[in-house]
Amino acid sequence: MAYRATVFGFLGAAVATTAPAAGSPPPLPPSGPPAAGQAGRDTVVLRSGDAVQGTILSEDPGRHVILLEERGVRTIAWDDVQQIVRSIPAQPPVHALATHEWAQSALDTGPTAPLPEPEWAGVSIGWDARVEGNALLKSYAAGGAGAALSAGGGVGASVSASLHFRAPATVLDGGGRSWLDFELGVGDAIRRDSWNEGAGLSTAFLENETSAIVGAHLARGRFQGLTYPLRWSGLVLGMAWVPTYVHFLGSSTFAAGGRLNPAGLRWTLDWGDVARTGIGRVPMVRLSVTWLPYVGALPTALSAGMGCVFF
Repeated sequence: MAYRATVFGFLGAAVATTAPAAGSPPPLPPSGPPAAGQAGRDTVVLRSGDAVQGTILSEDPGRHVILLEERGVRTIAWDDVQQIVRSIPAQPPVHALATHEWAQSALDTGPTAPLPEPEWAGVSIGWDARVEGNALLKSYAAGGAGAALSAGGGVGASVSASLHFRAPATVLDGGGRSWLDFELGVGDAIRRDSWNEGAGLSTAFLENETSAIVGAHLARGRFQGLTYPLRWSGLVLGMAWVPTYVHFLGSSTFAAGGRLNPAGLRWTLDWGDVARTGIGRVPMVRLSVTWLPYVGALPTALSAGMGCVFF
């Protein structure tokens, strides 16, 4: 009996020693980076001491980590990463945009899968409007003395409408996105020109140019998080073949009735945002240069413009 009383007394003292006193604060959690095992959440510990949580979409050692947070996709430079703590496999967390198929598939395919963008590829209708200045140059045979040059130019405006056939976006180093599209459209420009005929003589007339547009655009930029509609921001470089029917009105210097210049070329540089669907579409800024070389009786024409474009 004395032995049992001694054992129970020792155990009671041990319990009383380890139990927290009434009214004392709870013990603090252990310090340091989060431990693995939190279902559905990866953690990237930064060298600054901050911890960022989400779903790791891709990991490229030496370059970057792409993480899906609640507010969107974030690219973290590898030099800023101190530690990566993977979650245990679990049902992906419900995201605010999980009702859309492309966002849901990004979550369902697992933490290492790249973000799919099936809605980006396809066909869209685009249009542009610009103000332009142009220059005209034509050479004339002057007997056996060679050629004489005459020049003119003016200002005007142009519009166009096109079908854009867009390929899927590709991932760039650093998490950016590049895409390519092909353009098939029509455009029209009207300008008020003044032509110098020499000896202080000049004449004014209207010029109308109707063009077919066959071209392509190459874009580099990045998507603005997981928003809907999917929106991209960056630069777009374009080049197009623009066979053009040129018609001069009110001038005796150039033959009326119009002529086709089959060798026109157009270069464009656009910057701004592109939304894949019609909801939330915003115009990009466009700079353009169009060149119609000397063909037949038509003068060489060079025009430059600035305006807006929708893809």
